[in-house]
Amino acid sequence: MEWTNGCGLLWLSLLKLAANDNTIYLKNNMESIGITLFWSILKDFEKEILSRKSKQIHTSASTLIYQAKVYIIENLAEPITIKDIADHLHISERHLSRLFNQELGQPFTTFIRKERIRKAGILLSDSNIPIKDIALQTGFSSIHYFTNVFSKEMDMPPGKFRERFRHQNLIT
Repeated sequence: MEWTNGCGLLWLSLLKLAANDNTIYLKNNMESIGITLFWSILKDFEKEILSRKSKQIHTSASTLIYQAKVYIIENLAEPITIKDIADHLHISERHLSRLFNQELGQPFTTFIRKERIRKAGILLSDSNIPIKDIALQTGFSSIHYFTNVFSKEMDMPPGKFRERFRHQNLIT
Protein backbone atom coordinates (compact mmCIF):
# COMPACT_ATOMS: atom_id res chain seq x y z
CA MET A 1 0.00 0.00 0.00
CA GLU A 2 1.39 3.37 -0.94
CA TRP A 3 1.13 6.69 0.87
CA THR A 4 0.32 8.52 -2.33
CA ASN A 5 -3.42 8.80 -1.79
CA GLY A 6 -4.82 11.97 -0.23
CA CYS A 7 -5.53 10.41 3.16
CA GLY A 8 -2.04 8.93 3.39
CA LEU A 9 -0.36 12.20 2.53
CA LEU A 10 -2.49 14.07 5.06
CA TRP A 11 -1.55 11.65 7.83
CA LEU A 12 2.09 11.74 6.87
CA SER A 13 2.01 15.56 7.10
CA LEU A 14 0.29 15.46 10.50
CA LEU A 15 2.86 13.01 11.86
CA LYS A 16 5.74 15.16 10.59
CA LEU A 17 4.12 18.22 12.15
CA ALA A 18 3.64 16.39 15.43
CA ALA A 19 7.27 15.27 15.44
CA ASN A 20 8.55 18.82 14.88
CA ASP A 21 6.01 20.90 16.84
CA ASN A 22 5.90 21.14 20.64
CA THR A 23 2.51 22.82 20.89
CA ILE A 24 0.18 21.74 23.66
CA TYR A 25 -2.57 20.97 21.15
CA LEU A 26 -0.53 18.29 19.41
CA LYS A 27 0.79 16.84 22.69
CA ASN A 28 -2.70 16.56 24.16
CA ASN A 29 -4.22 15.05 21.01
CA MET A 30 -1.49 12.63 19.87
CA GLU A 31 -3.32 9.60 21.26
CA SER A 32 -6.56 10.37 19.44
CA ILE A 33 -4.64 11.28 16.26
CA GLY A 34 -2.78 7.96 16.51
CA ILE A 35 -5.99 5.97 16.96
CA THR A 36 -7.62 7.77 14.03
CA LEU A 37 -4.53 7.12 11.91
CA PHE A 38 -4.55 3.45 12.84
CA TRP A 39 -8.24 3.04 11.91
CA SER A 40 -7.90 4.88 8.59
CA ILE A 41 -4.91 2.73 7.61
CA LEU A 42 -6.79 -0.41 8.67
CA LYS A 43 -9.76 0.67 6.53
CA ASP A 44 -7.47 1.14 3.49
CA PHE A 45 -5.92 -2.29 4.02
CA GLU A 46 -9.37 -3.85 4.35
CA LYS A 47 -10.42 -2.37 0.99
CA GLU A 48 -7.21 -3.61 -0.62
CA ILE A 49 -7.58 -7.13 0.80
CA LEU A 50 -11.21 -7.39 -0.29
CA SER A 51 -10.29 -6.15 -3.76
CA ARG A 52 -7.50 -8.73 -4.08
CA LYS A 53 -9.75 -11.55 -2.84
CA SER A 54 -12.39 -10.65 -5.41
CA LYS A 55 -9.81 -10.65 -8.22
CA GLN A 56 -8.33 -13.92 -6.96
CA ILE A 57 -11.73 -15.64 -6.89
CA HIS A 58 -12.51 -14.45 -10.43
CA THR A 59 -9.09 -15.50 -11.70
CA SER A 60 -9.44 -18.87 -10.04
CA ALA A 61 -12.86 -19.39 -11.64
CA SER A 62 -11.53 -18.32 -15.05
CA THR A 63 -8.61 -20.72 -14.70
CA LEU A 64 -10.92 -23.61 -13.82
CA ILE A 65 -13.18 -22.85 -16.78
CA TYR A 66 -10.16 -22.64 -19.07
CA GLN A 67 -8.95 -26.04 -17.84
CA ALA A 68 -12.44 -27.48 -18.29
CA LYS A 69 -12.59 -26.16 -21.87
CA VAL A 70 -9.20 -27.70 -22.69
CA TYR A 71 -10.34 -31.04 -21.27
CA ILE A 72 -13.55 -30.89 -23.32
CA ILE A 73 -11.76 -30.00 -26.57
CA GLU A 74 -9.19 -32.75 -26.06
CA ASN A 75 -11.91 -35.35 -25.36
CA LEU A 76 -14.69 -34.37 -27.77
CA ALA A 77 -14.84 -37.83 -29.33
CA GLU A 78 -15.57 -39.40 -25.93
CA PRO A 79 -18.71 -39.21 -23.84
CA ILE A 80 -18.04 -36.33 -21.43
CA THR A 81 -19.90 -35.86 -18.18
CA ILE A 82 -19.69 -33.03 -15.71
CA LYS A 83 -18.48 -35.61 -13.19
CA ASP A 84 -15.51 -36.48 -15.44
CA ILE A 85 -14.40 -32.87 -15.63
CA ALA A 86 -15.12 -32.08 -11.97
CA ASP A 87 -13.02 -35.09 -10.95
CA HIS A 88 -10.26 -33.98 -13.31
CA LEU A 89 -10.27 -30.49 -11.75
CA HIS A 90 -10.74 -31.78 -8.17
CA ILE A 91 -13.89 -29.75 -7.56
CA SER A 92 -17.53 -30.65 -7.04
CA GLU A 93 -19.94 -31.11 -9.92
CA ARG A 94 -22.21 -28.46 -8.46
CA HIS A 95 -19.38 -25.92 -8.27
CA LEU A 96 -18.35 -26.64 -11.86
CA SER A 97 -21.93 -26.28 -13.02
CA ARG A 98 -22.19 -22.88 -11.31
CA LEU A 99 -18.90 -21.78 -12.88
CA PHE A 100 -20.14 -22.60 -16.38
CA ASN A 101 -23.26 -20.55 -15.79
CA GLN A 102 -21.39 -17.62 -14.19
CA GLU A 103 -18.33 -17.46 -16.45
CA LEU A 104 -19.80 -18.57 -19.79
CA GLY A 105 -23.47 -17.71 -19.33
CA GLN A 106 -24.57 -21.18 -20.37
CA PRO A 107 -25.00 -24.62 -18.85
CA PHE A 108 -22.29 -27.25 -19.14
CA THR A 109 -24.30 -29.39 -21.59
CA THR A 110 -24.96 -26.43 -23.88
CA PHE A 111 -21.27 -25.61 -24.03
CA ILE A 112 -20.35 -29.19 -24.95
CA ARG A 113 -23.05 -29.41 -27.60
CA LYS A 114 -21.95 -26.13 -29.19
CA GLU A 115 -18.30 -27.15 -29.07
CA ARG A 116 -19.11 -30.44 -30.78
CA ILE A 117 -21.11 -28.65 -33.48
CA ARG A 118 -18.31 -26.10 -33.96
CA LYS A 119 -15.75 -28.88 -34.43
CA ALA A 120 -18.12 -30.74 -36.77
CA GLY A 121 -18.56 -27.58 -38.85
CA ILE A 122 -14.80 -27.23 -39.23
CA LEU A 123 -14.44 -30.87 -40.27
CA LEU A 124 -17.35 -30.59 -42.71
CA SER A 125 -15.99 -27.49 -44.41
CA ASP A 126 -12.30 -28.43 -44.42
CA SER A 127 -12.19 -32.18 -45.07
CA ASN A 128 -13.64 -35.05 -47.04
CA ILE A 129 -14.19 -37.15 -43.93
CA PRO A 130 -17.51 -38.99 -44.20
CA ILE A 131 -20.31 -37.45 -42.13
CA LYS A 132 -20.66 -40.70 -40.16
CA ASP A 133 -16.99 -40.44 -39.06
CA ILE A 134 -17.37 -36.75 -38.21
CA ALA A 135 -20.30 -37.67 -35.98
CA LEU A 136 -18.12 -40.18 -34.12
CA GLN A 137 -15.11 -37.82 -33.92
CA THR A 138 -17.26 -35.15 -32.31
CA GLY A 139 -18.80 -37.44 -29.70
CA PHE A 140 -22.21 -38.19 -31.16
CA SER A 141 -23.42 -41.74 -30.64
CA SER A 142 -25.06 -42.05 -34.05
CA ILE A 143 -25.24 -40.25 -37.36
CA HIS A 144 -28.98 -39.78 -36.89
CA TYR A 145 -28.54 -38.04 -33.53
CA PHE A 146 -25.69 -35.94 -34.97
CA THR A 147 -27.78 -34.90 -37.99
CA ASN A 148 -30.71 -33.97 -35.75
CA VAL A 149 -28.60 -31.86 -33.34
CA PHE A 150 -26.52 -30.28 -36.12
CA SER A 151 -29.62 -29.35 -38.13
CA LYS A 152 -31.27 -27.70 -35.12
CA GLU A 153 -28.13 -25.78 -34.21
CA MET A 154 -27.07 -24.69 -37.71
CA ASP A 155 -30.49 -24.51 -39.43
CA MET A 156 -29.36 -26.98 -42.11
CA PRO A 157 -28.28 -30.62 -42.26
CA PRO A 158 -24.56 -31.51 -42.28
CA GLY A 159 -24.52 -32.43 -45.99
CA LYS A 160 -25.99 -29.10 -47.05
CA PHE A 161 -23.62 -27.28 -44.68
CA ARG A 162 -20.69 -29.06 -46.32
CA GLU A 163 -21.85 -28.04 -49.79
CA ARG A 164 -22.36 -24.43 -48.84
CA PHE A 165 -19.19 -23.88 -46.80
CA ARG A 166 -16.72 -26.27 -48.43
CA HIS A 167 -13.15 -24.96 -47.94
CA GLN A 168 -14.32 -21.57 -46.69
CA ASN A 169 -13.14 -22.13 -43.12
CA LEU A 170 -15.89 -19.85 -41.80
CA ILE A 171 -16.20 -21.49 -38.42
CA THR A 172 -13.34 -20.91 -36.00
